[in-house]
Amino acid sequence: MKTGEVFWSQFEVEKARSCLKNSEGYVLAILTLNTNADPSAEEHAEAQQENYRVRWIADPLKRLLPHWQRSEVNGRWYWTEQAADRQTLAKSRPWTCPRLAEQPKRRPTRLNFVIKPRPEDYDGEGLEDIWSYLSSSR
Repeated sequence: MKTGEVFWSQFEVEKARSCLKNSEGYVLAILTLNTNADPSAEEHAEAQQENYRVRWIADPLKRLLPHWQRSEVNGRWYWTEQAADRQTLAKSRPWTCPRLAEQPKRRPTRLNFVIKPRPEDYDGEGLEDIWSYLSSSR
């Protein structure tokens, strides 16, 4: 995550719901850039690993619900096929989406929820912290 946005797929949300229904834990792991890392140390593999940190959100369905209630969650739709033909793309600026006269009528194949977690949304940080959220049977 570089922009502060988490892309939580519709399929992962369904997985979280299934875990909740079956009384299983679900933890959202988020890898972020460590802003305190020393950029001059990037040439060493160990130092590179320290440039990132893992943060945790336990029970994200409940924990991130206030973002939904405050209308802070966006949705990004995705389609598996390209709707524009080659000639339409050739008339567009390079590597930009062409403007279509009307929106695609085909149902999207997937959706990602886009959320910007706040510091208080996180339950923990670091790999050692995750063990408290996992059951002993795993």
